[in-house]
Amino acid sequence: MECALGLASASGRPSGLSAANSAAAVPASTIPTGSGGGSIVVVGIALATNTLVAVFLGGAIPLMLTKLRVDPATAAAPIVTTIIDACGFFLVLSIADAARAYLT
Repeated sequence: MECALGLASASGRPSGLSAANSAAAVPASTIPTGSGGGSIVVVGIALATNTLVAVFLGGAIPLMLTKLRVDPATAAAPIVTTIIDACGFFLVLSIADAARAYLT
């Protein structure tokens, strides 16, 4: 017996994940290919770029708050989260707009 990721434990029972409660259980036939595959590229580029921005800001903002003599433990998390969420939103929209000619 296999779990959603195709792995089975030694007893034959699913090892933690099942198709009922896993987002990873996506049949290959539902992944868009051909003309709809461009949206996957847009989301992938936006995700990679947003990750780089998050790493940079996640390190820079606490250092800047320390220089301003503000406790970074309490102030950094809401600031970083808000900025990263806004950047991710605008990155997806900007990249999709730039790639619009290639997606249609």
